[in-house]
Amino acid sequence: LPGDAGRVNISADQLTLKGAMLFTHADAARGGELDISASRILIGSGQAAPSGVLSLDTADLNATGASLLVIGGRREGVNLQASATEVTVDNAGQTLTGADVVLVANGRVELKAGAGIQATGTRAATATSAATDALTLSGDGALLRVSNDVAASSVRTNAVRAAGDLVIGAAVQLQGASITAEATHATTLASDARVLASSVTLGANRMAVGPVDATQVGDTTLVITPALAAQLDKTGSLTLRSFDGIDFFGASSLGSSTVRSLTIDAGSLHVVGNSAGNNVGNSASAHIEAGGVRLVNTSGSDSSVTIGSGQLQIVASGAAGGTAVAGGCTVDGPAGAPWVTFVTGI
Repeated sequence: LPGDAGRVNISADQLTLKGAMLFTHADAARGGELDISASRILIGSGQAAPSGVLSLDTADLNATGASLLVIGGRREGVNLQASATEVTVDNAGQTLTGADVVLVANGRVELKAGAGIQATGTRAATATSAATDALTLSGDGALLRVSNDVAASSVRTNAVRAAGDLVIGAAVQLQGASITAEATHATTLASDARVLASSVTLGANRMAVGPVDATQVGDTTLVITPALAAQLDKTGSLTLRSFDGIDFFGASSLGSSTVRSLTIDAGSLHVVGNSAGNNVGNSASAHIEAGGVRLVNTSGSDSSVTIGSGQLQIVASGAAGGTAVAGGCTVDGPAGAPWVTFVTGI
């Protein structure tokens, strides 16, 4: 539209960003967009990249002034097409900044120890900005989005969970109004990594909630430990997305009265007796709580389940500005997609 800045798509094996990019735009218009694609990409701080890897300097990317920076693919309308097999961020001591930073790959997105990404500035609320609020992906892959737009989101369909790894290493710092971190095969989040945003979406092949050893659930399951759950409780809006299902071990708890909105996006919810998967009858219980709780299945996952015993309590209290719902939660899903299945005890 008149007043909007332009969009630049670059596909290269070697690239030096030393020139100035003029993404000037009217105050109420959409800013410039920069998409950079290659098979393998390293975002660093001046270090040499291995042969066959496109090296991008953090300072050069920061200087582009792009309102939307996509590394590893390109955006076509609302569709985000990944082209990279791997995107690595190794910039300890020099934070990657931008209004909306998106890293995407068909294979692996990795943030090395001490890496940092921060969303900066504020985005004007415009009719055209809605085009980049939600990004749509299809098939396996990994995505990390750090945005100053609290409404920034993503939807992924047709995942078969054979590929797509996201690794967030030790002491990584991610900060923005919203953060989306998901992968269809395996998602790894270091215990001392910090994910700081008003709205957080975590996505994984499968998830486990509660005091369970990661070695007991497999390396493609993201464990929401009590410590990680406590960190996530500080967000205003939290979405947990599993492309399979979510297991609640023992007397586990997710969310709190301080969380305004909690969305569980999965094909099935399982209450499991203990970390070994043994059914302990009615003593197996799990508790989900937030101001508003919503159950969806945006990926269309259709998990097979075995019915058992146990308890799953869902409380939508209306606290923290959330919307209380009679019966505890709302259940929703795309037309033709499987509904969420509740399983208490397996």
